[in-house]
Amino acid sequence: MLLSIGTVVVGCIRIIGFLFGFSLASAYAAYHLLDEYKTASAALQASVEELQASTAKVTAHVRRIEAVEKDLKTLSQHSASKDDLSRVRAEVKKLYDGLHIEFLDLRNHVWGMQQDLHALAKKEAVPVRE
Repeated sequence: MLLSIGTVVVGCIRIIGFLFGFSLASAYAAYHLLDEYKTASAALQASVEELQASTAKVTAHVRRIEAVEKDLKTLSQHSASKDDLSRVRAEVKKLYDGLHIEFLDLRNHVWGMQQDLHALAKKEAVPVRE
């Protein structure tokens, strides 16, 4: 079987056409694959940046919470309890009652001195200014 030159040329052109088409399709597929890779990479990068921002916010909130807990602990150590307030209230009431009794005793003593002065003034008939 002898092949003519025309048939060989046509066969070569078909093979060259097939290889050219295959190369063109491969290049087109690679281009789209690279484009999808870039898009996915950009989306992943944006997601990572968003994650970093939210992580920074959470870290800031945690630091604030820790500071508040520290302040709360300090305040709870320095603040008075209900028992302390009740004790102080009882002591103040005792002081107030004691001062009130002393005031009444003093008032009674002054009233007694006033009575003695009036009695003395009546005996000697000396006018007393009030």
